[in-house]
Formats: sequence, structure tokens, C-alpha cells
Amino acid sequence: MKNDLVNDAFRNAGCGQNINVAITLKGETYTWGKPGFSKYANDFMSTYSRPFTLCPNIKVNFVNVGMDHCMLVDERSHIWSYGYNSKGNLGTGDTRDFLKPIKL
Repeated sequence: MKNDLVNDAFRNAGCGQNINVAITLKGETYTWGKPGFSKYANDFMSTYSRPFTLCPNIKVNFVNVGMDHCMLVDERSHIWSYGYNSKGNLGTGDTRDFLKPIKL
């Protein structure tokens, strides 16, 4: 978890009803918001209110945030999605939720 993002420069950020995502110029992705999205973080109860690294092995160029889901575009123009998927809004062909980004 990163406690202080003051010294980072950002390329893109998105705010949904329950989740926030910010992308640095280096392509690092940070998220915070609704606790359900933090289930895979190290400290479940405290992580959701502070930014933590979402996908350290993926360099992200763009994010679009919905109410409870996100779409990411990586440096190779691949699309990744994650979040709640009750209406199939993640584009995975089903309605399973994904709390970590999945490549489409």
C-alpha cells in the first residue's frame, strides 16, 4: 500500500459511486473505495480508505470507472476489467464478479 501519492504525477483518474482509480505517468494503478474491491489487499479493513496498488505487473494508460466496475487499457492497448458484474457489464460473457483485473 502506498500511503502518500503526493510526489507522483498522474495521467488519468476515475471516480465511480463506490470505487476510485488513479493511473500514474509510469502506468502504476492505485485504487481505493468500497471494501469489497479490497478483498485481495493485504489488510482488508484498513486498505479501502487509502490508495493501494491494483495490478503491479500491468502498465496502464487509461481507466474508465463505472458505479461498481472499472475498465483499464494497458500499454499494449489490451482491455482489462474488474468489479461487480451482475448485468454482464465487465464483458466477460458471464455475470461473475472479478475483484482483480481480468484481461478481455
